[in-house]
Amino acid sequence: MAQEAATIDVYLPPIAKLSSPDAPARPDPLRWLRQNTVANVDEMSEQHQESLLETRPKAAFIALVRNSEVEEMVYSMIQLEARFNNRSAHQYDWIFFNDEEFSSEFMSVVQDATNSQCYFEIIPEEHWSVPSWIDTTRFDVGRQFMGSIGVGKAWLQSYHHMCRWNAGLFAREKRLAFYEFFWRVEPGVSLVLRLLYTCNLTVLS
Repeated sequence: MAQEAATIDVYLPPIAKLSSPDAPARPDPLRWLRQNTVANVDEMSEQHQESLLETRPKAAFIALVRNSEVEEMVYSMIQLEARFNNRSAHQYDWIFFNDEEFSSEFMSVVQDATNSQCYFEIIPEEHWSVPSWIDTTRFDVGRQFMGSIGVGKAWLQSYHHMCRWNAGLFAREKRLAFYEFFWRVEPGVSLVLRLLYTCNLTVLS
């Protein structure tokens, strides 16, 4: 009868891989942050701030907003522009989303609230509808039940569209393909502190 091989239960440490002398050094994230972080952008000269525009992160403010919320949206924008975005080192784009066309009044008023570029996008129907694989009967019963027990606006179908879009579908919008970072802004929010932080991304470009 053949004897079974014994199992050796020991720890074998990984063998270190020696890199080639010509291989580039691995980046040190902590060192990079120390060298490229500015804790107070207001201490930089205007010329220095403007020089950072070309290497700033590919980022934008995004807002899901209706035409009727124009006053609340402008209020939020004023807060962010005054305390962060109006500096020469920032000036990030604003991108507004709606499931219907924006009115000319809305577009004019919000553009006047910022010196940055504004874009106005209509959410495609496939991102703002009940998916075909959903049992609509159970969906309708469920949202009516949640509404009856006081779960926010859960009885509204549009509320579920909004939650689904905010949960990740927004990242599939074509306009956002150029950007890598987003700051979602709600209408009617207040920002009481000045944001003085900025980062020079020259070494990453």
